[in-house]
Amino acid sequence: MDIILVFAITILLLCLFIFEILPPDQISLLGLLLLAVTNILPVQDLLSGFSNPAIITIIAMFVLASGFTRTGTLTLLSKFILHHFGERRFFALGAVFLTVLISSAFLNNTAMVLVFIPFMYQISKIYKIPATQLLMPLSALAVIGGVCTVIGTSTNILASSLSAKAGFGEFGFFEMAPLGVAVSIAGFLFILFLGKIFLPSRPARGLLEEFPLRDYITELLVTVDSSIVSHTVDEWQPQRVYGLEILGVRSENHIYLPSDKKIVRAGDFLWVSGSAESILRVQQAEHLVISSAPLSEVQEKELLESGDVAFVEAVVATNSKVIGLSVHEANIRELIDTNIIAIRRRGRVLHTSLADTILEPGDCVLIQGHKDAMLKSRSKDNFLLMEPVEPEFIRKDKIPIALFILAAVVATASLKIYPIAIAALAGAFIMILTKCIRIKEAYESVDWSVILIIAALIPLGKALETTGGAELISRELISFTGTLGPIMLLSLLYILTTLITEILSNTACIVLMFPIAISMATQLNVDARPFIMAVTFASSLSFLTPIGYQTNTLIYGLGGYKFTDFLKFGTPLNIICWILATLLIPIIWPFY
Repeated sequence: MDIILVFAITILLLCLFIFEILPPDQISLLGLLLLAVTNILPVQDLLSGFSNPAIITIIAMFVLASGFTRTGTLTLLSKFILHHFGERRFFALGAVFLTVLISSAFLNNTAMVLVFIPFMYQISKIYKIPATQLLMPLSALAVIGGVCTVIGTSTNILASSLSAKAGFGEFGFFEMAPLGVAVSIAGFLFILFLGKIFLPSRPARGLLEEFPLRDYITELLVTVDSSIVSHTVDEWQPQRVYGLEILGVRSENHIYLPSDKKIVRAGDFLWVSGSAESILRVQQAEHLVISSAPLSEVQEKELLESGDVAFVEAVVATNSKVIGLSVHEANIRELIDTNIIAIRRRGRVLHTSLADTILEPGDCVLIQGHKDAMLKSRSKDNFLLMEPVEPEFIRKDKIPIALFILAAVVATASLKIYPIAIAALAGAFIMILTKCIRIKEAYESVDWSVILIIAALIPLGKALETTGGAELISRELISFTGTLGPIMLLSLLYILTTLITEILSNTACIVLMFPIAISMATQLNVDARPFIMAVTFASSLSFLTPIGYQTNTLIYGLGGYKFTDFLKFGTPLNIICWILATLLIPIIWPFY
């Protein structure tokens, strides 16, 4: 009976993940609660995920990566590359791609992509290369670099911990490097020399191009009878009441932002964005007069260039506190003193009813505000600005300290002086102690949804193992493939894991596939290490879909990519990785 319940819970969670009915962390928590109410596992096993060493390691690595990037080391290195290579485009691209590849082996790859996205746009402008041919390679190289060391991705860290729990020992720090380096070299050469063939050549249009302000903004004259008179825009709350966004108040030839707390007077002009229905409704209810609809080119230029006001494209960070909230609930104006004017999601531009739009990681947003507020938005890790401005939180004086801390963590973990969890935790603590990162920034740097997904799903893997579900699946796979040897079964397992990780989170995939890999090896009477490594690499190397990996999600909206763009570019990369894994895993980790 228990095995049927576990399969039912697993299938339910898979459907929820695939159709995105709930956020991944909520789906994972639901799975944990279902295991609890069905009494499939004892309480200590249900909560074992929260005490798993992988949780501590991953949290510490988030802090280490954030502390390191806040010193500006990678930013300065990118600037040096662009300055040093000048007009030599091929070498500049190669150097930047190589930097991403190597950095991702030791730092969180999502953090690497966030750091390098603005420089990809800068390279696009300098060398006249469409951003669509840079952002997808950036994501792919960050993912590939992450499989070179055990700390490269949260998936590797989790797989190592699961391996230790299952009695097969933790991964060595550089144990994954032989195959990881081979995949990195092949992936780097493919992207550098052949990638352009498989990438879209269309330019990545900015949101200001797709959302020309003058086409969507109406100017309203405030009359003496209007109830808005003697109130600020915030007091009026047009977004909540009418679903309108106020971009500015024009008074006596001066432009004020809503955040300026300007008292509205009769004769002032409001620049609003919203549906025609909303504009007509507010016009009638508040005694306003349509003065200009749409704006003229002169008025648009005046709005764009007024004082220190800026319109900047940004992406919602994966650990942003606004994820899962509507624009109204997130209270963006209070949070970062800016307005959200438009949102691009999965190729569609949203500009009406934004107040009720739920923000998702990877959303590309057009924000308006004072330039100092833009820096504030970046320093709070909520939005990544596409403009390569140097934010105020960069701490160049901490570069030597951060480099030393990272090197010390790698050395102590690789030499097995201390376990990886202890080395990473000590490194994170010293980062905070030396003020490479402040304590509040450390808390904000952790993607807590990833932590919850891992902690909540680990018991599901345990349930598959203890109820015999993993054994049944592996036995059926072996039976289905007939007399195929372990190499072909390993190859099949790799393909199956690759397909699953494209629709699930990577950590969910490794939790699901790990007990199946162990059971398969046991039934074949071979060493489990090759099968463990197959599911570990396959869970991370995700290129086929924009939802397969967080870095893919981040660049999906920014690059204006289509779903098919990922299939076209990711298929040859996945084939390369699959061939290398099939050939090299049995050599690096023999079956007998």
